[in-house]
Amino acid sequence: MSDTLPPTERTDEDESPSSNGTQDDSAEADGSSQDDSDGSAPGEPSEDGSDEESGSDEGKNWLEWTITAVGAAVVLFVIGFLGYEWYTATDQPAELVVELGEITRDGDVVEVPVTVTNEGYKVAEAAVIEVCAGSDTCAQLTFAYVPFDSEVTGRVGLGAPLDAPLTSRVVSFRNP
Repeated sequence: MSDTLPPTERTDEDESPSSNGTQDDSAEADGSSQDDSDGSAPGEPSEDGSDEESGSDEGKNWLEWTITAVGAAVVLFVIGFLGYEWYTATDQPAELVVELGEITRDGDVVEVPVTVTNEGYKVAEAAVIEVCAGSDTCAQLTFAYVPFDSEVTGRVGLGAPLDAPLTSRVVSFRNP
């Protein structure tokens, strides 16, 4: 029997430079490379204790810190705003306020602009507004949708001449 080892096993003698291999081959075999300045293996801390791959803060410049701070401020603002809105939200229904605009005449018809503002915290659907000039002359206007904290506009036509001052009222609306 011979004293030779199988080719897959290596000894310290095999790691020395020979005519068949170079020093780079032996460096790759033991897991190190010539690029390591301190001789430590990849993923291990260097001799001074720093870990170059962990992304230490020493490498960040002022622009990265500024972007990080602005991003954190935006996230905190959004979270605070949503928390405030949730905390102060009320369960009040829609509150419709009707305003009449300046009257314009078009022949035998008087046109009245109508602005409806929803000052409540819920949406109003199928809002019916009535504009009257006395008890005989009335017109109704229907808005399909009045979002909360907003206003919608429309026009109603009344027969001329107007015998009494204009009045308006909300006839009905539906909370979805």
